[in-house]
Amino acid sequence: MYRFSGGADGPYPIGLTFHNGLLYGVTTSSDRGVGTVFQLTPPASGDGPWTESTLHAFKGEGDGLYPYGSLVFDNSGAIYGTTAGGGNAACCGIVFQLLPPATQGSSWTENILYKFTGTEKGGSGDNPTGVAFDNGILYGTNCSGRLFQLVPAASGSGAWQHTALANFTPEQAICPQGLVLQSGRFYGTGASGGPFGNDSGNGTVYIVTP
Repeated sequence: MYRFSGGADGPYPIGLTFHNGLLYGVTTSSDRGVGTVFQLTPPASGDGPWTESTLHAFKGEGDGLYPYGSLVFDNSGAIYGTTAGGGNAACCGIVFQLLPPATQGSSWTENILYKFTGTEKGGSGDNPTGVAFDNGILYGTNCSGRLFQLVPAASGSGAWQHTALANFTPEQAICPQGLVLQSGRFYGTGASGGPFGNDSGNGTVYIVTP
């Protein structure tokens, strides 16, 4: 369907999201920055390669470094996702929103909804691994082993309110990701962890019940 060149379109695509007949995903770098959000449009004939469009190229640090995880949409067509780094200088990752342009072909607008603050005492963790959207609220996980919630600012703009909902033990999941919401419960995977409670574990599938 599409072969990445490693240039402006970036290398290392991660994840796909299907929305209104189009495919969306992220790359972790490009020759213009430190990752992109891309769109793939099918050919008019139904056969042949798809057409790639870069919706946003990350610039690093305050803008975000290395997008990671699948993208999600709200009912207005806005895109939500995460970057592994950036926000507060090179640390510690962000949750971002991309607003569609008012006229087709114009630039998308990026808003940073939340900047993670690291793993020091009182910090919100680092390296977010994706988000899920439900009833106007974002839920996600980060590699610090936390399940979090983001609620829109009361003013309608600015940073969203962060709340930690659960902390994973190494036996439950290390670097939890792939969050899915179903019937009020959260499901996902741990990249490692398990019975031994360390990085030598082969990973887990977890459930979190409110």
